[in-house]
Amino acid sequence: NFKLLFEEVKDFQKETEKIEKKEYFLYYASPTSAYLLYKKGYHPIGKFVNQIDKLLIIGIKNWEDICKKEFIRVATINERFYILPLAQISYKFKMDFFRIEMILAETHEETLDKLIKGECDLGIISQDYLDFYPELRDKVRIFEEFTLETSHYFMLNPVISKNKVLEALKRIDSKIIKALGYEGIDVFEKETIEKLESVFLLSELNFEILKARSLQELLLKNPFMGVLIYKERYVYTNSYVCEITGYTKEEIYQLTPEELFYYEEDKKKIREVVKRRLKGEYFLKTWEDITWKSKEGRKVYIRAASTTIFYEGGFSSFVLLYDITKTKRLERLLQILKEINQTLIKVDSEKSFFEKIGKSLVEVYGLKMVWVGIPDYETKLIKPLYVFGEEKEYLKEIKVSMEEIFPEGRGPVGGAFREDKIQIVSDTEKDPNFSPWKEPALKRGYRSVSAIPLKLE
Repeated sequence: NFKLLFEEVKDFQKETEKIEKKEYFLYYASPTSAYLLYKKGYHPIGKFVNQIDKLLIIGIKNWEDICKKEFIRVATINERFYILPLAQISYKFKMDFFRIEMILAETHEETLDKLIKGECDLGIISQDYLDFYPELRDKVRIFEEFTLETSHYFMLNPVISKNKVLEALKRIDSKIIKALGYEGIDVFEKETIEKLESVFLLSELNFEILKARSLQELLLKNPFMGVLIYKERYVYTNSYVCEITGYTKEEIYQLTPEELFYYEEDKKKIREVVKRRLKGEYFLKTWEDITWKSKEGRKVYIRAASTTIFYEGGFSSFVLLYDITKTKRLERLLQILKEINQTLIKVDSEKSFFEKIGKSLVEVYGLKMVWVGIPDYETKLIKPLYVFGEEKEYLKEIKVSMEEIFPEGRGPVGGAFREDKIQIVSDTEKDPNFSPWKEPALKRGYRSVSAIPLKLE
């Protein structure tokens, strides 16, 4: 008294919804659908003898070109068992597992469409699907065939007598089975069922790992947050850290943790933290403000939090950070402006005023060098009067003209003097008007310059 329902299922999401809402006595299911039914209490009781699910790794481009990419996008249908080959892809092709980005599709057609349009680099599809549409073989390259020792299974509702169904399966006419392309029905014994259940659990674990990886990818590729992992040296960094420090990833991997820190006191602290982390001591350091040193030697202010993790076979430190340099500089600029107002009231001479402000700009605001110049109308040059910070005889090496007809007069200082406006050079290496002073400035690490006109009344 069974009612047989034959439905063509192309959208696995819709099939999942049906399985969740409806009850069936006996369901011939794909591995993923079988797992969903297994979670509802259904039991695998058999399969067709020579039916094995085979998956194909396919692509359009040459494998060598695909492997050159930093991240490799792999599309497949949103079924747990189609995700299982990821680890095998990583091992087989000696590819870092964390370079693989998953793109989930609802159907095999969608997977192929994404591959053809260049939205992914590789696809995972069923061999049965490609056999059913042989004309598609000319459009793709088959890189590998995977057999996961899984099949389609007869899943039995727990309310149905198992023995009666097994007997019924055994009595099915062999001619009907052969007409379907199979040799017979293999009825499961207890050992087979236990083995199959372990495959189901492995599938679930793999899916949970993928979800965790998705969160990890979101974190590691976040353009607004820095991520670092270190042991004795840094072993992982994302692009954000490179952008704010000026180092390449390869250069960062040559550094010890303390080498990014600006102050000696902080270097001593991080050395102790490293020792504790590498011994496996788990502790969390909540958000704290830290001063780093960039590749060029300038201060970079960050806010960071860290914890101990297990990474690449050993204990490591995982660090999240973001750049607060602009915020810090604005805070210090406000502080400088307050000091200027207070200084104007308190000082009794020009020299005292400039000394107070110049030192504050260097020591508090963090500028490398500050100088105050006055015009010499005989030589038509701007000559230094007061100097603060890391000057390193820079002013002896350069010449600044008051007149625009000379290259030495078309820079920020000459412009500020003539136009009575603040002049800014954001990049001393690339600004063509700064070329007369480029080499001496870069030699001393002066990457940007601003000139402010002053009036004495």
